[in-house]
Order: sequence, then C-alpha cells, then structure tokens
Amino acid sequence: MATSCVEEKEAGYPQSAEENYLNKKYLVAVLDTIWKTEQEPIRKRDEAFRKFGDSSKEYKKYQAIYKRNHAVNEGKIAEILKRGWPGIETIGEQGNLTICNVIQHSSPEIRVKYLAMMRRAVNEKQLSPRLLARAEDRIATDRGELQI
Repeated sequence: MATSCVEEKEAGYPQSAEENYLNKKYLVAVLDTIWKTEQEPIRKRDEAFRKFGDSSKEYKKYQAIYKRNHAVNEGKIAEILKRGWPGIETIGEQGNLTICNVIQHSSPEIRVKYLAMMRRAVNEKQLSPRLLARAEDRIATDRGELQI
C-alpha cells in the first residue's frame, strides 16, 4: 500500500537529501554500500592479478568495475563530508574506515583536501588517529617525503 508524504514524514522517513544524510540508518546503509562496492572489486581484481596477471581480461574487468564504482563512491563521500565529519556515534568505526578508504584511493588532491577535516575529527575523538596517520603517510609518499 502506498503512503502519503505526510505519513512517510510521520513514520520518520527522510524527505530531503539533507535529512537523509542526517539520518543514522540511511547514512550507515550508504556507507555499507560504499564499502562493498569499493572493496569487492578490489579483492576480485587482486585475486585475478595473482592468478592471471595484470594483462588478463579478468584483472582488467575488475579494475574497470572498481574505477567506475570509486568515482561514484567518491561523490557520495564528498556529499557526506559537506556537513563535516560524521560523529563516531552515528557511523561507527566501520563508517570511518569506509570514508578513509575512499579518500585513500582518491587522487593526491582529494587526500590533501580532507586532511584538515580528518585532523579535527581526531582532535574531537571522532576518528581513530591510526586512520589519520595512514592518510598523512600516503600524502608524504605522494610528495616523495618520508612517512611519519
């Protein structure tokens, strides 16, 4: 049975993109989907690499899927982070890991873009310092510098 917008609003269904991203269940579901669509092709690509090499059609297939998914996931993470770093009580450690992995897989410019936000999140105890250290090390190696 279809419901009206008023009934959906009263039942707690978000009505706008802003409400969606503030809704814990929605945000956790988005991050879970991002994790799966980012990590599964990477796992399959790496298996194909070990088994067939990086010139194989299997490897190329999963690399293409990963690249396509990553572009979408990067956009979703950018949308989430427009509102600041989500609280650990909202997204949990897995949510933080998902956001950080997508950032880690992004261009050096994207990694630098979110570094200050990650530092604030660590200072506010919303992000594990190990995830920040990993990002800082990656940025340092991008620049040809030593890891911290």
